[in-house]
Amino acid sequence: MDTSETYIKMCEKAEEIQKLAPNPLYSSHDWFVERIRGNVPVWLPRQDQLQDMITDRPMSGLLLDFRDSALAFLWGDGLDSMEQLWVAFVMKEKYNKVWNGEGWIEDIASASTGLDNSTSRRG
Repeated sequence: MDTSETYIKMCEKAEEIQKLAPNPLYSSHDWFVERIRGNVPVWLPRQDQLQDMITDRPMSGLLLDFRDSALAFLWGDGLDSMEQLWVAFVMKEKYNKVWNGEGWIEDIASASTGLDNSTSRRG
């Protein structure tokens, strides 16, 4: 499980994902950090939880899209863990946002092409 400062920051700034966090009082298998944002600990989703956020797509298309995105993220963004790759993929696919090192911003390149990231480009 990635507990690096980068992953914590990525999760903390991913407000859309934080809204999906389980209740920390009733969650025994989830990771939270004590960096309190608005009296709520920051949830660090596991890789399987991130994958569950985009299971509405065929597995073959999802894996191909993840592969393409992972290569781009690794090449250009220097992400260091599978959790970082998956949170970046979820934010890109579901919310059309990319990580700029400080926060999540709208992906202008995809927005200008008119691509709808909520559905698979394959299958």
